[in-house]
Amino acid sequence: AAAAATLDDDVASLYSGDDEFYGTKEEEDDGASLLLDSIITRVEYASTVKPYAKSDLTLAIAEMCRLAERSVAENMSQSIVNATMEEVKFAAKAAGLFGKMESSSYVGSNKNAAARGQQVVVDVDGTVAKRFKSAASRALAMYATDRGSKAADAACEGFFDSAMAATASSLGSEEISIPTSPRGGAWKCLEIAALASIDCANVFGGERAAGRVPPFPEDDNGIGGSSGLLHHRSPMHGLQLDVERMFTERVQIYSHPCRIMEFTRNAVVATVLKVAFRALLEQSRLCEFTTAGYRQMQVDVEFFRHMVPHYVKDDFMDDGTNGRTSLYNLLNDAMLNAGQRCLDPECVGVDEYYDSERACIVTPISIVREFMRNEEKKDSGGVTSKFVLLN
Repeated sequence: AAAAATLDDDVASLYSGDDEFYGTKEEEDDGASLLLDSIITRVEYASTVKPYAKSDLTLAIAEMCRLAERSVAENMSQSIVNATMEEVKFAAKAAGLFGKMESSSYVGSNKNAAARGQQVVVDVDGTVAKRFKSAASRALAMYATDRGSKAADAACEGFFDSAMAATASSLGSEEISIPTSPRGGAWKCLEIAALASIDCANVFGGERAAGRVPPFPEDDNGIGGSSGLLHHRSPMHGLQLDVERMFTERVQIYSHPCRIMEFTRNAVVATVLKVAFRALLEQSRLCEFTTAGYRQMQVDVEFFRHMVPHYVKDDFMDDGTNGRTSLYNLLNDAMLNAGQRCLDPECVGVDEYYDSERACIVTPISIVREFMRNEEKKDSGGVTSKFVLLN
């Protein structure tokens, strides 16, 4: 609040022409630069109090530019009409006193249109609208990238420690440890995606989520699976991994500066998650995995895969790509990387583990299912309330 109050004073000083911003009338550009520096300083300060202050400002700028694409030219046109109407009124009064008079300052169709109170075409070739549309697109891309970077930081939190986690067998036990839930960084990543989804729904309108959280497959022995993930009950070795990689499509993470980004919640959230999953993919190339670490990676990826339909629709976007498919491809590639770097080749691709404590077979999706259900039973929905959206 203090930063906002000081910023308001700076803006007031700029428009009032105080010497703090203007030494003379000819120094308006310097005053604008000082105002910009002041805004940056205040935003930096606000970011220390509210981590997402920069993202919020960027989205606000994107929306202002998007609205200005149409409103600026219309406002300019209306101003011309109002000014012309005033002149027509004065000319009519003068004609009553001195006879018929005609102003030479308005010629042609624009003069006649303005005199009749009709809109005047200001942006004939659409240059002004194109500039604002381009500015809005770039600001929106910056917002999505910034949110994605924060989601990537969360997704990679504790990744290396998890990948090299000591197995129970290395600690003297014959049984290999089994994960009990996704990593905290996994659901924190989705929490940021959920915040971005809410922001975009508030700005652009529409639903906050792409759909409800998909139902979990039910099976008495705990074995489950989700669409889009290939389940293997025998180990995958080098040739199989290479074949899998051949069919993995390349995914463009960031939109090209020359391409207008789609102004929809779906496109923004898809970009946020693509940035996060790409970071996870790159991390998987930089470390080795123990058996426990590989299994934890399977659970994390299955958790992400199960939640993707909740955030991103299975539709083609303006750039010709399917956001949901792109995210699945990134997750597939991350698992292939983990398999190639796993220290225990016999566990690669195996997604059924025998839990001796419960005397049943568990899978990554069944572990995710149990995690979600246990959290939902807690007060206020547990951690699921942080990343599950309510329309």
